[in-house]
Amino acid sequence: MNSSQALAQSVLGNLAVNGLLHHLTELDADEGNALLGNARVSIDNFAMEFKIDYLREPRRTSLDGYLSGNYRVAIECKFTEQEVGSCSRPRLTPANSNYESEYCDGTYTRQRARMERCSLTEVGVSYWGYVPRLFQWPNDCDLTPCPLNKTYQLVRNVLAVGVKPDCQHRSKSRPFSPVEK
Repeated sequence: MNSSQALAQSVLGNLAVNGLLHHLTELDADEGNALLGNARVSIDNFAMEFKIDYLREPRRTSLDGYLSGNYRVAIECKFTEQEVGSCSRPRLTPANSNYESEYCDGTYTRQRARMERCSLTEVGVSYWGYVPRLFQWPNDCDLTPCPLNKTYQLVRNVLAVGVKPDCQHRSKSRPFSPVEK
């Protein structure tokens, strides 16, 4: 029973099934403000194991809980994990079939024979097209260490709610290309 999915199902699933999701709006953040901000919470805009399909990932981001609408919320459950998920590319070993082309040393630099600084960008994942606007991390210069390395799962979740499915930044009105620098 060390599963975060079991935790999500037990807590969020039970709230949903019993029509009690509205109680999530009563939760406060450490600072005392509403944890979910202005999010509307109902069974109509709530989903579990919500898959994001517009970041061009080989393995799509899946949110434990998701509130849709004008104020979107990603819910990530952690039960026994000590940290959030990190990028998998620095953990590749020579035994992995994609090691030669996708291994990364944990820096945002051009490595091996890649044209892009990020091996995920090289295979078409669009994170770094949005990251500069949402986090103000530049994508046009080397970064050591890569700011995505240890924050990978959190960044994916922020991108899941911070980028609209039509590839617009949530606070911008014009679309932008995921490869825009």
